[in-house]
Amino acid sequence: MQLPDRHALKLHRKEAGLTVPQVAAGRFSAKYLYNVESGSKPVTVWVVQAYEQAVGKALMERREALGLAAGGLLMSLPAWQTPEGSTKGRRVGEPDVESVRAVTSTFRQLDNRFGGDQAREAASRYLDSDVIPLLKDGRYSASVGLSLSSAIAELVQLAGWMSYDAGLHSVARRYLAQALQLARAAEDVSLEAEILAAMSHQCTYLGASAEAVELAEAASRSARSAGVPALVAEAGAMAAHAHATAGDDRAAARAVGLAEASLEQADRSQDPSWIRYLDEAYLSAKFGHTFVTMTGREPTRRAIRFAQRSLDMDSSYVRGRAFNLALLARAHLQDTEPVAALESARTALALTAGLKSKRAVDYLADLYTRFQPFETEPGVIEFRRDARVLLDSYAPARG
Repeated sequence: MQLPDRHALKLHRKEAGLTVPQVAAGRFSAKYLYNVESGSKPVTVWVVQAYEQAVGKALMERREALGLAAGGLLMSLPAWQTPEGSTKGRRVGEPDVESVRAVTSTFRQLDNRFGGDQAREAASRYLDSDVIPLLKDGRYSASVGLSLSSAIAELVQLAGWMSYDAGLHSVARRYLAQALQLARAAEDVSLEAEILAAMSHQCTYLGASAEAVELAEAASRSARSAGVPALVAEAGAMAAHAHATAGDDRAAARAVGLAEASLEQADRSQDPSWIRYLDEAYLSAKFGHTFVTMTGREPTRRAIRFAQRSLDMDSSYVRGRAFNLALLARAHLQDTEPVAALESARTALALTAGLKSKRAVDYLADLYTRFQPFETEPGVIEFRRDARVLLDSYAPARG
């Protein structure tokens, strides 16, 4: 993928008659984009996508096939500004919207149970063949159009999350950008916050900590606007991990405190259905990742405590349990407790063997490396041998 440079971005913005704050549009701070245009911050895919959406045209060469019907939705907003949508095609109603949501829920369960690459292609085919035609060719009222766009945004976001988990990061970015566009067009501020948090999550995973912080802060603004404390807590957790990855331990600790306070205030009965996964165990895992990233014995001990709490989780989240066990093993290794680490690592290995998840494999590869200095400990050589077999047999996903 070929990215335009900062000078090209500035030129396209000016040609479109836009200011930097108009391009930022709640996704980034204007200050961040000013820094991009001045050269003090890097041009990244997320930044270019913000400019693309603002100016209404593609600015980077794409080689990945995303597979969305009619050439993709990135530059094509839904057409329910006319209350009946298209004058052709079949009538689309709320039962169709509920059907999309139900199928998305099923794909989400498969993702959590088996990993993103298990049903990723099936989700993409369903999106292309069954869902996009409803939006582009169906006849619907303005209210149904909003509901339909929100439901499709959920599905597109999930497709992005599956792609991220499968290691297809460029494809994931494009899906998430499209999901954000649809959520905003549907005026679904809660879902907008969730998608921005997902973008931040991916950036932190890839080491783009400055951008991850920006996206987490944008998620927080949207979550507060939506009035959903659980989403504020999620955004805070993403910010904490991003700050820790950037080496700002003090900001990370503050974000952890704010996230904990937000979750305590949350009335979970009012939450959107798609955020039911976010509970104390989920936040504990994010906090564990935050503290294990820091240096020093006290942060490591806090990481162990949070990782242990994260295992008090719903048993249907098999991939999440594999992640959390790998986190606990890493924290024990940082605390020079290889025997304690080995128990968690073995279970993580067993769970990862049943997943199609590049992230789970990456966490296992990290443990394989971290255990090397402890090969004189009983069981470590056997664990590394078994882990090596799984790592060598892993077949990367195809975009």
